[in-house]
Amino acid sequence: MVGYRSQKSNAQAAIATGAANSSPRPKERCGRTGLPKMLSADSDLPNGKASSIKPLHLPLLDECAHNSKAELINIRARADYPHLSLTSGKLRRPSTALPLRAICLTAAAAVTLATPNAAIAQSLDVQNPEDLLVDQTPQGLRSGAQAFYPRINFDLARDTNIYDRETGKIADTFVSVRPSVSYRPTLARHEIDVTASGEVRRYFEQSSENSEQYGIRGRTRLDLAEGIVVRGTAEIARRVESRGEFGDNPLSDSPIEYTFASGGLSVGRYGGILELGAGANISRRSYSDVSIGGVDTDLSFRDVTDKRGFIDSSIRLSPGVRAFGEASYEATSYDVNPVRDRDSEGYSLLAGARFNVSELVEAEVAAGYVHRSYDDPTIRSFNGLDFRVLGRWSPTPRLQVAAVGRRTVERSPSVGIPAVVQSRFQLEARQSLGSRMIAALSADVARWNYQDSPVRETRYAIDGSLRVRLARMLSLSGGAGYRKQTERGGGRSYDGATFRIGLAIII
Repeated sequence: MVGYRSQKSNAQAAIATGAANSSPRPKERCGRTGLPKMLSADSDLPNGKASSIKPLHLPLLDECAHNSKAELINIRARADYPHLSLTSGKLRRPSTALPLRAICLTAAAAVTLATPNAAIAQSLDVQNPEDLLVDQTPQGLRSGAQAFYPRINFDLARDTNIYDRETGKIADTFVSVRPSVSYRPTLARHEIDVTASGEVRRYFEQSSENSEQYGIRGRTRLDLAEGIVVRGTAEIARRVESRGEFGDNPLSDSPIEYTFASGGLSVGRYGGILELGAGANISRRSYSDVSIGGVDTDLSFRDVTDKRGFIDSSIRLSPGVRAFGEASYEATSYDVNPVRDRDSEGYSLLAGARFNVSELVEAEVAAGYVHRSYDDPTIRSFNGLDFRVLGRWSPTPRLQVAAVGRRTVERSPSVGIPAVVQSRFQLEARQSLGSRMIAALSADVARWNYQDSPVRETRYAIDGSLRVRLARMLSLSGGAGYRKQTERGGGRSYDGATFRIGLAIII
């Protein structure tokens, strides 16, 4: 289900619309997943953060459906969440009795470690809630091995605070149209996924908040040999920054627009007792000028280039436990530094374990150290805890639960702030109500620590939704959400609620 907020777009979510926008995947030769869903704030159009059009939508549950033919899971697909992965590393033989998609049904690490016996005792013949829907998987338009998957969403939403202000709140209703089309040919060994998408949003009263977003991304997986996989990604998009997120200017006459481009390449050998992988990626944000009080303001000080390289390795300790370690290097450079030099570089070291307690429960727990230093000697380096927690669980055949927690160093929102350290925890549950209806409940807590500044912000959000399948290609949705942000040190506080209904056409 899709959630809404006003102009909440850091450009991340119209492409990734859940399992209903997925196509069947060829079986993996090496036991790793093929083309994982994008996870980041820079992954899809148009939104994805807790303040965005898909505010609380976790990728974990959709990842299962998107890669239903994969025997293992890997979701370290984006530089934004470089350590986000969930792979047991244990190869399994195909089974005609057990749907391979059931492997995706797992739980948060805390729940996993607390209740492993209850999960093991369940029947292994478990489905995703989406499996209980009629004709859930899109048919697409096919010609031989070529396949296209069109989709379009129409949504009507009411937001009680479209600018996310503490005082002088303005409510408005808007219409959103989000078309997308994916090209996924059927190949014997490799996978290709090219998706073009966009969003047109129109407000009933505040026409200055109207926006258009669009972009195209491509991903490929090359199976070069048994266990050796090469993955590549490329994306370019025109996006709108979410109202309420760090970097947004509440005084701007219209939403802030920017162009995002990225590319990445990784190679690894997976599936054996010892796994090893390495990769690199680069991303670029270029901001357009914005009008503030009728005066054009140059935002080139926010134009930024991020580079990252990583290596990771793991070893299987037992059929259900795999220990791993990861090391990454990141460098950030800004085109303009008018006040202080915010260019920086740093590294992260993580170690942890992946648990495959049963066919229904998988979890990952990792902790480590992160360091970031700046070219400006007056800016204090950041040194602190790095962490990641992932989990999936299916307590019943009709219920899924997923959780994720992680820490990231985000871009600078202003000339005086070198970076923002983000700590975020998300939880999502989906319940199948019969064969044509799915209910979802999501919660999100995000904390932003503005480096070299006393500003701290914490945002809490909750969202509930319901999707009903009317026909094979038609679904109706509805839901509501509430968000609240608190601050100290001179940050931004606000609250607001959203209500929406939508219609999706899935071919």
